[in-house]
Amino acid sequence: MEIRGIRLKKHKISKLAKGFFVLRKSENYVVPLSVGVSEQSERVVSVGDKVNEGTLLAKPKGKYGNFVYSPCCGSVVGIVRKLNINGIICDHVIIKQENREDKSYLPTMDASEFSAEKLLKRLYESGMVDNFPPYEVTYKKYLLNSSIKQLIINCTETDPYEYATSAIVQTYTSEMFEGALLFKTLCNAENIIFVFTNKQAKTIKLFKEYLKKRGLKNKVKIKIYPHIYPLSYSRLLAYYQTGKMVKENSRTAEIKVIVEGAINCYDFFHAVYNGKPAIERAVTISGNNCLRKANYFVKNGTPINHIMEVVGFNSNSYENMLIFGGIMTGVAQETPSASITLAANSLLLCDSSEFGLEKESECINCGKCVQHCPVRIHVKNVDDAFTERDFMQAKKLGVSTCLNCGVCSFVCPAKRKLAQKVQYMKNFTENRRAKNPDSSDYLLVEGEDTTMQQDFDTILDVKGGYENVKETNEQSAALEVIESLKEKKPDSIISEGGDKNE
Repeated sequence: MEIRGIRLKKHKISKLAKGFFVLRKSENYVVPLSVGVSEQSERVVSVGDKVNEGTLLAKPKGKYGNFVYSPCCGSVVGIVRKLNINGIICDHVIIKQENREDKSYLPTMDASEFSAEKLLKRLYESGMVDNFPPYEVTYKKYLLNSSIKQLIINCTETDPYEYATSAIVQTYTSEMFEGALLFKTLCNAENIIFVFTNKQAKTIKLFKEYLKKRGLKNKVKIKIYPHIYPLSYSRLLAYYQTGKMVKENSRTAEIKVIVEGAINCYDFFHAVYNGKPAIERAVTISGNNCLRKANYFVKNGTPINHIMEVVGFNSNSYENMLIFGGIMTGVAQETPSASITLAANSLLLCDSSEFGLEKESECINCGKCVQHCPVRIHVKNVDDAFTERDFMQAKKLGVSTCLNCGVCSFVCPAKRKLAQKVQYMKNFTENRRAKNPDSSDYLLVEGEDTTMQQDFDTILDVKGGYENVKETNEQSAALEVIESLKEKKPDSIISEGGDKNE
């Protein structure tokens, strides 16, 4: 079966890509009550309330709502309504961090409770969100009452700046694998398949060694695909495995397949065995303006300006761009005062060499946009329909199947904003025509906003060195590497291209 898309060169971050660091605590956490496409959750705390790490902040509201938990110990000092990092206007709970270590986690579970019904309940109450667009609540795809033949564990990372998935598989192999088995029990799948790309040779080798030690080498299926972007979308992986493509807004369970992310497997393991709800995410922080490129565990609601202070930011660059998500589909941010959500997989501090500002020119009818579209949309004709505002024609052309992967814009020699136009037509045909919000849409609902509204040019020199970074057990030997980055000029920190294995 033909795999359509593009080959992207990996952006090497450093030798630290194989493990993780934990950011030092932020003074304030600004926790959004909506993420991805889910409805805003119903807040259950008020200003003045004391919370522990894991205290419930909001409960589900609507058909596919989500539980939201406190990422730290502290006091609720304010509620604001503003733009979150995904571009959605929603309420945010501001928590002033206190130096306590109290935890209010969910009850732990033992093997006697590992029934499909109880595991589904735990997944629901954990507040977990998918690792891939459209970043829905994870439990949603397990609600269909249909037999599942294949559970696909997505261990790929096709965006050139994303390394967190490989790092999870390499560093926390056992937790990731056991979490995958919990998902298999949950959906009663006949087979479980771990999917990689041929650029993940080191990760695959380590995973096979783990299976061999467990005596499972010939009992667990591994599938290796070409390193072609996009591959990590659940609808595409299900199609490549079965030859059947599910419709937009439909679930892969309809064709007896469920796709789960490796990071979610790790998180589900801890939700079940340790009762830890979704309060943090494994995130790659990179980009040419980032001085300490590495993988970090970042707590939900961590302000980006705090992250920039910790990892170091090259303020000498003339042009800057802050991108939440990968370089291909990430959302450019107006301000670093936005905070991380559970939909995070990467945060990029980019300079002008990493994003294009070229002006559009006339289409030259080269056909590249059509040739590389992974879902076979005739993008050129959709572009014409956009010009004419012919929404019925766009609908007939299958605009609703668009993945928003950005391949069409990337390959276009005329630098036409094809991805944005296709997305506009898709939103219109699906009756999603709300005004685009911006950071000026701000309302203080209750209490006060104690967060600092910093701009790029106010985050200059980083003090404190690697004391700002808390090491994990797996990375104790790597701190010297991070410290050495401070002494180098920014140009010497940047590694172009990538190694053939990772």
